Amino acid sequence: MSEQGEPVKFIQALKEKVSLVMFYEDMAYSRSLEYLFLRLGLERGQKTMYLLRDTAKNVEDHAILLGIDPSLVRSKIQVFNTTAQKREHIIQAVEAFIATQKNTPTRIILQNNEFSTEQQTDLIRIESALSELYAKNNISVLVSYDAEPLSDASFMQQVINMHDHVIFAPTFGKGLVIKTR
Repeated sequence: MSEQGEPVKFIQALKEKVSLVMFYEDMAYSRSLEYLFLRLGLERGQKTMYLLRDTAKNVEDHAILLGIDPSLVRSKIQVFNTTAQKREHIIQAVEAFIATQKNTPTRIILQNNEFSTEQQTDLIRIESALSELYAKNNISVLVSYDAEPLSDASFMQQVINMHDHVIFAPTFGKGLVIKTR
């Protein structure tokens, strides 16, 4: 990435626990920011839970392709495939992961790139659970949403209100970061 936009610089500068929500238009750009967040956590010895609609093998292959040490990928990343998972199972998986970390610095990445209007209620409940866990534990959170299907301003505002910062990441080298609380 030759031209670093504000989102990249912001993520690179993170030092303390943080709760971020990212709205993106370009999935490849979103993925690069997620992996940057993941890589920086791994470099600090933090375990990461990556929740998305993909397999652990694909996450591992992509991370290695981006130059992340394969031994770190295998030992420090737990992938949870959210495809066909109910809200309660996702929340339980995150709670169980955090419980095993015993309040050591940890990262949670949740990618929401496919969801219907009907699923927004479940997403708000998952966001709320993550927000509560963030308040009580030493975790950093990055939740990403594809901006294209988002047309409900109320939903977006509820999501934004649960995070410290919002990242608008339309395409490589572009974007904006806003402190929300």
